[in-house]
Amino acid sequence: MRALCYTICGFFVILSLLVACGQTPVITDENKSTIDQPLAWGDGFTIPASHVFDRMQFAEIGKPGGILPESEVRRFLDTLLLDTLTGLEANNVNLRDHYLAWWSYRLRYQDFAIKAFFDEMIRYKIFADSAEVTDFYETHKDQFSYSEQVELYHILISPQVLAIGPDSSIYGVLDSVALDQAARDYAFAIYDSIQAGEPFEDLAMRHSHDQISVLGGGYLGWTPRGRYIDPFDSVAFALQPSQTAAPYRDRDGWHIVMISDHVDEGPAPLSEQRVWDGARDMVIAEKVAVRSQEVVDSLMTGVGFEFNTDLLDSSSAWIDDTVWAAVVISPDSLSWRDTLDFRFLKNYETEYIMRYGQASLNQTIKRSLLYQIGRRFVVMRALDSSGLAERDYIKAERRRLRHQAAKSVLQSSRFDVAWQPSEEEIKAYFDSHIDEFQTDKPLTVAVITANDSVLAVYLRDLANSGYELEDLVENYVPRDEGMEASLRPVTPVGPSDLPAPLYTAAVGTRAGATSDVTRIDDSTFAICKVFNRRESRSFDQVRGSILSTLVQQYRRTSVEQVYQSLKDKYHARTAETLPKIRLRPYVERTRTPIE
Repeated sequence: MRALCYTICGFFVILSLLVACGQTPVITDENKSTIDQPLAWGDGFTIPASHVFDRMQFAEIGKPGGILPESEVRRFLDTLLLDTLTGLEANNVNLRDHYLAWWSYRLRYQDFAIKAFFDEMIRYKIFADSAEVTDFYETHKDQFSYSEQVELYHILISPQVLAIGPDSSIYGVLDSVALDQAARDYAFAIYDSIQAGEPFEDLAMRHSHDQISVLGGGYLGWTPRGRYIDPFDSVAFALQPSQTAAPYRDRDGWHIVMISDHVDEGPAPLSEQRVWDGARDMVIAEKVAVRSQEVVDSLMTGVGFEFNTDLLDSSSAWIDDTVWAAVVISPDSLSWRDTLDFRFLKNYETEYIMRYGQASLNQTIKRSLLYQIGRRFVVMRALDSSGLAERDYIKAERRRLRHQAAKSVLQSSRFDVAWQPSEEEIKAYFDSHIDEFQTDKPLTVAVITANDSVLAVYLRDLANSGYELEDLVENYVPRDEGMEASLRPVTPVGPSDLPAPLYTAAVGTRAGATSDVTRIDDSTFAICKVFNRRESRSFDQVRGSILSTLVQQYRRTSVEQVYQSLKDKYHARTAETLPKIRLRPYVERTRTPIE
């Protein structure tokens, strides 16, 4: 007998070890650095689980937090793998063959490199002493003055949203008074949770009906008096930092507000570190601006310009982007020449027209704009000649921007953005999905019939209060008094499926509600609960939505074909079993905590 016990115990020990060995690991913030399991791999690349986890932190995935379903992890991995394969393929793109991508890359690199030039040559060499900072603050106090403000967090509970939301079967049947009371109770339940220590941001993300702030955990930012309708000011500005106000009611619903900080009206004192830093930065910025202008003026000395005068009098909109608008020539006329094409002019011309309200620009203004554009190229030449362009961080950013532009070329070629289905294809889709658009049973209902009108009214009132229909028929019919009732279960119906008076009553009842009592004959009375309404739609009514569906199908199919082609080319594979991933709530992993 003892031997048998040992055998059984040994079996369960071995079984538990096997189960433990086969468990899928759970990746969290705490253990991600210790898990190097590859989730995808191929020629020249590996995507480890830790990298997938890190990329998920800023993706709108698993917003409430917790362990993600494997399907979501798989879908995210496919997206990441497609991006990785596109990046590998981008190494084969000759960017100069794609004018718009090449032009955009040059502009972005110029922006970065020019800032780096002025940082290295000027800004990092300029400082401000305490006397300069103090003097600037005293003479510019208006720049450090603020209106009274609070840093605001907010939760909204709207009765109207409750009535049509996921719990509409509970709230949708309430009258306006009861619905508002339910919303109040809902808001106070959340408030009690806050008072008990549950984070405001978590509750806002799970419960708030304010679509503007919900993804940010209810964060609305710094708010002055008067921005929101009363009684906001009297509530929010009476709070102390980190304090939450009890729910209050206005025209939009029930509000819970919390402030994390408060500033009084007037100039902030220079003793505050942020004010001191701001004043110092402004002093340095003024010095940098003056010195930068001196450097640029020096670089522009002797630089020549040749303008395409034959075309500058024409409207730029009618001129091809690649046509030259001006040439910038080095002071010695031999060292270098840079061509400014019309796309550069168009880029700045549009901004100038919008800023100054000009209907069109004459040649004089266009020459001035081209001169300003030419300064960028002169600074870039100075960057190259100074050797700064070979700094590691500048070279790395140049490679990154160029590679990004090459990826954009591939991404934009995955499908034809102008593709549209033919009229025949749209009609064929309508015909093959006719059941989705037209029906002879537009209502989904349940019907209770009773042999007494008073009983029918009683059952209707209970149904409108949220009672289950099956429960009503089984437990609330006084059969010992000769009363009877029966339930016709939930089913789609049309005009021929119900007595005409009852169907008419059902048509006039909104989804989620119960109809008035209808008399069928001398001894039969009925109520009808409507669970769903579905209207038939003609081809003309749904044509637009079908077109959109077909366009999305085309694009999805095109991307899938590209994805498969790249997977085949780079012999890409993904793990058959993916690890479990536990994420913190979206608001926690994407926002800096309040200090």
